[in-house]
Amino acid sequence: MSGYNSPSSPTCGWVFVPEMLASSLGQQKEMMPLRTQTLSDGWQWKQKPKERSGDVESLAEDGGWTSTSVPTEIFKDLLEAGKIEDPHLARNEDKVAWVGEADWMYRTRFPLTELGQNEKVVLVFEGLDTFAKVYLNGVLVLEAQVRPVKPY
Repeated sequence: MSGYNSPSSPTCGWVFVPEMLASSLGQQKEMMPLRTQTLSDGWQWKQKPKERSGDVESLAEDGGWTSTSVPTEIFKDLLEAGKIEDPHLARNEDKVAWVGEADWMYRTRFPLTELGQNEKVVLVFEGLDTFAKVYLNGVLVLEAQVRPVKPY
């Protein structure tokens, strides 16, 4: 799974949503308890390769990944990895302006708990950046592109 282009707080998790179960007469409905699986561990990040390899291929590559945990943001990850100087000090903001122009990839792996017969899964993301693509097992499942709000 990956979101890319500077996630400001990529928090995500699975939510197991049981469907309403109707009795054979259709008169009584029972709701099963909600289960969640938080995906905050095992995350890695790297700058998306400039050569135009596909997203899925880039996510599968072994080299160049740095461990992190979510929620996070790329400036925090770069600073902790010693790749940039603190953008809040002196004139460092100018030195790290390139970070916002680059594309960044995040990935994690996780086991999926077995589903019950009447359960469905909702993948929840909080804090993806303006532009993001999310892949699950190599399949694009979300493409976000937030458009700026026009002033009044």
